[in-house]
Amino acid sequence: MPRYIDLDKIPKSAYWCRDALVEAFERADIVDAVEVIRCKDCKHYYFADNRVEAEQCHVCGYWDFEDPKPDGFCSFAERREDA
Repeated sequence: MPRYIDLDKIPKSAYWCRDALVEAFERADIVDAVEVIRCKDCKHYYFADNRVEAEQCHVCGYWDFEDPKPDGFCSFAERREDA
């Protein structure tokens, strides 16, 4: 599981508390976190004609949902090749 805090980047100049910080983070419980793919980076997120208002809007092709939030996410997301 990846470490989400890079302990090696704690500045050496913080020597007075660096060791205590490193020790505290190493003893801390690991969070069961997973990386998410945001709607804006998903292959199912695209720009299309709005069926109701006859204008353009973003669409989630997986859920057939109009105007999803770009920073939203779901468990069915698949990363676009260009993202």
